[in-house]
Amino acid sequence: MTFQEFLTEIKDCTLPQLLEKASQRYEDLPFLCRFENEKITGYSFREVYQMAFRLAAGLKKLGVGRGDRVGLLSENRPEWGISYLGIQAAGAAVVPMDPSLKPQEISQIFEMAEMKGLIISGKFFGPEAEPVRQIWEKYKLACVVNLDGEAAGKSPVGWKTLVSGPEMAPQPSIKPDDLAALIFTSGTMSTSKGVMLTHKNLVTNIWSVLSVFDCTPADTFLSVLPLAHTYESTGGFLMPLGFGARVVTARSLKSKELVEDIQRSGATFILGVPLLFQKMAEGLFRGVSKKGFLTYSIFKLLFKWSRRQIGKGKKRVGIVLFKSFRHKAGLGSLRVLVSGGAALPPKIAEDFLVLGIPLLQGYGLTETAPVLSVNPVDVYKVKPASVGPPLPGVQFKIDSPDEAGHGEILAKGENVMAGYYKNPSATGAVLDEEGWFHTGDVGYLDYEGYLHISGRCKNIIVTPGGKNVCPEEVEGKLLESPFISEALVLGRRNPELHGEEIEAIVVPNREYFEAAAIQTGESWSNAEIESKVRAEVRRLSDQLADYKRVQHIALRWEEFEKTYTRKIKRHLFASLVKGFSQPVRSTPPTP
Repeated sequence: MTFQEFLTEIKDCTLPQLLEKASQRYEDLPFLCRFENEKITGYSFREVYQMAFRLAAGLKKLGVGRGDRVGLLSENRPEWGISYLGIQAAGAAVVPMDPSLKPQEISQIFEMAEMKGLIISGKFFGPEAEPVRQIWEKYKLACVVNLDGEAAGKSPVGWKTLVSGPEMAPQPSIKPDDLAALIFTSGTMSTSKGVMLTHKNLVTNIWSVLSVFDCTPADTFLSVLPLAHTYESTGGFLMPLGFGARVVTARSLKSKELVEDIQRSGATFILGVPLLFQKMAEGLFRGVSKKGFLTYSIFKLLFKWSRRQIGKGKKRVGIVLFKSFRHKAGLGSLRVLVSGGAALPPKIAEDFLVLGIPLLQGYGLTETAPVLSVNPVDVYKVKPASVGPPLPGVQFKIDSPDEAGHGEILAKGENVMAGYYKNPSATGAVLDEEGWFHTGDVGYLDYEGYLHISGRCKNIIVTPGGKNVCPEEVEGKLLESPFISEALVLGRRNPELHGEEIEAIVVPNREYFEAAAIQTGESWSNAEIESKVRAEVRRLSDQLADYKRVQHIALRWEEFEKTYTRKIKRHLFASLVKGFSQPVRSTPPTP
């Protein structure tokens, strides 16, 4: 069977059916793996299928069945994926929860999801996790399964007991329109919503991505983002299931360990968020700067020449020119990087392309299972400032565009969620009668059908002159500076002007200044850093239209608080600025 025939066969499957077909096609090829004692160990496609369906048989004996919901609370590991598929093989829907959630957030999900069972990491059985244990005990679940070993503490059964059981469950009597996963969005107690993703939503999205990517069983995905997030779950776990590719769980997000993991695994694909790739790029340039003045000078000359060649359309020049550099830096195996979750500054994508590693920006939401668009793998068709054309089966429409073509992005396709769990009013607010999903994002489509994101509707700044400003656009401009590590742009309300003025809160890139000090032998004082950063904000701001220019600058010396997908928690700072009070200025570190 050819891969195209395989694609046709899986299009209308449920996820348990997809797992069975993948196990028949890829058999003993490695699938879900981890680093263990300096080696990579894990499970093949056949083993994942068998263990998932044995787990399903065990869950059914414990009272879990079709239509039930089972929570999954664990750090990234191969057993997470087996549990995810095993819950669905039992006919139930999985409720993924990030282990970094606070107890009150976990309690909220338990309250809203009405779960029948729970599969949970062994670390939640320790004394320090008592608040979480009290939560699941309160709800008197039919079963609690400990992922680590045999029964421990008050867990009635161990995960290993179930996956090594004598029986495998039959294919569940579920349909593509049945609920496969219930994902709770981040938010306050009153705003968090349960996104209902059906088997059709997820399999359709997998099929769409498989149709445009040239991945094969020879590829290895290094899994770095939380699997509880739909972006990583679909792109970094379910997509490789269809491709027959290997997934290796990264040990951490620390730069040194991440590079080691890339080398040891021979990773070819990494899905990440903009901040991850920004830190990777900074680490690469910082490493070269420590090689000495001559080496660094030659590197900069080659880098600039490569950038000019790419500007002339020779987009593969970096693949050849920096081949040796990539191998020495531990990135020689990488074929493709994919960025999602937030807007990617075009400069970062361009920097990686100059180095010979395509960094493709995509776009999607949890409500769309999640991918809606992604730049093509063909480097000649990549547009760094865009999130690419729609995936097969996805339609875009710009609602009420302004004179420049910017408006709210609407999307339609079989990957769009069934709705918010037991929340018809919230569902009706985003899904119209024609099936269009209102994303809440502002953007436009160019002449080739590529989507460009301007910002979020709710973040729009309205100036005293009545102009609309997307803060993400201004942030992207400020992040072009190597002196600035992070930027947050907000509207500061001025009651005298009946509008909002633009304020930028910026974090200096101390690592850049430290590297510069090594090169020149002259250190930078905090006052000099602040002066330079403020000058950079003004210089870059002057490159924008008058109404988009930054009028107020505040410095922050610590990183911004972020969500687990590395988005800045904008709401923590918006209230300060909206009230026309000065943002809290953090204390500069001692030189």
